Amino acid sequence: MVRYHLQRVRTGEWLSRDFPVRGGAQSLALSGPGQVMGAVDGREASRIAGDGLPFLDKWSTAIYAAEGRRIIHGGIIQHRGFTPDGLVAFTAPGFCSYPTGMPWTAHPLPSGAGTLDPTIPLETIYAVLDGQYRNPIRIFRAIWLYIQAQPRSNIGLEVDDIGGWHEQLSVRQGTLTIGTNQEPYGLSWWANTDLGAELNNLAANTPFDYNELHSFSDDMATVKHRLQIGTPRLGGRREDLRFAVGENIVVPMEFEESEYANEIWGIGKGNGAASIRVSTAVDDGRLRRPRTYTDKTSSRERITTQVRDQLTKLLDPVEISTMVVVDHRNAPLSALSVGDEILAPVEHHGRTESAMWVRIVGIDYTDGSGHAALSVQRASAFNYSTTFAEGADFGDIGDG
Repeated sequence: MVRYHLQRVRTGEWLSRDFPVRGGAQSLALSGPGQVMGAVDGREASRIAGDGLPFLDKWSTAIYAAEGRRIIHGGIIQHRGFTPDGLVAFTAPGFCSYPTGMPWTAHPLPSGAGTLDPTIPLETIYAVLDGQYRNPIRIFRAIWLYIQAQPRSNIGLEVDDIGGWHEQLSVRQGTLTIGTNQEPYGLSWWANTDLGAELNNLAANTPFDYNELHSFSDDMATVKHRLQIGTPRLGGRREDLRFAVGENIVVPMEFEESEYANEIWGIGKGNGAASIRVSTAVDDGRLRRPRTYTDKTSSRERITTQVRDQLTKLLDPVEISTMVVVDHRNAPLSALSVGDEILAPVEHHGRTESAMWVRIVGIDYTDGSGHAALSVQRASAFNYSTTFAEGADFGDIGDG
């Protein structure tokens, strides 16, 4: 049975350990916030707590959906509104949605502000964000430290310290770097940078995955919030799980046609003919089908990565987007994690495959349903090579 727990984000005060949510649902997402959703009676939503604020208060209340001691997901109430039957519907995106739309402002920080990790001085955080360091995961973590060091902004989210804060992160192809000595990574207040978008860009273009996790303490008195980091990915191929129609798959799946291209041109920073331009193409025996990808905020390294990833996705014009599965001993719902790859049986006229490895990028649960809707993508569409590694091979990508 799913129970809902309400807590003040800033103080940690518990408002309810069994909030009466109707039609509750939870959505998990790979490298995204996911959300908790539901509705409550209007009187419950407007109850006033001891601090003078409503129980179900926007940007103040955290809600956790839990089965016993296991938290399925948690979020911060951001939207609420009345339904035709008089209930108050709410959505609570995950904690990692907090930076969305948040600007990088001028420093120094206000007097008295501190960081989540007292061993890391603010000067070090600023050195990272002003371009003295070029490790993208270090930059990702520094942005989160900066955000939560601001007044009234500490949501208690801990970000994995991959490789150690004071160590350069080493991976298969060398040391992760972003930018160049001539054009180092940096943030400027006048650029009006959306920190939420920048965090997502760092993850997508490095690449690395992140997963938001919430867990009770042993006595269930507190909740730990964590961003799990995986480089170059989270999850793995789950050959221990079996999926079959009539067994644990509710509806037979078919391939879905998608856009096809075998040549991609990317346009990045700059104006007119001075814009950064890169391209890549593959001769796969078909007619030439070029496409253009534009991101005017992208450096040469970033647009190179984006172009390569676009080509990987568009070379094979088939996809599977959703699997509806029930809880089964061959693949318990509790065993599924975003980032994992599973073998899905599929049908499509003209295709010889009877199964395809797909990656779970989202999981949607509905209270009491006994099933889950998996958002999936073709596993072969993902590129796990390290973009910013020294000596990385970008194939035939070159200047236009």
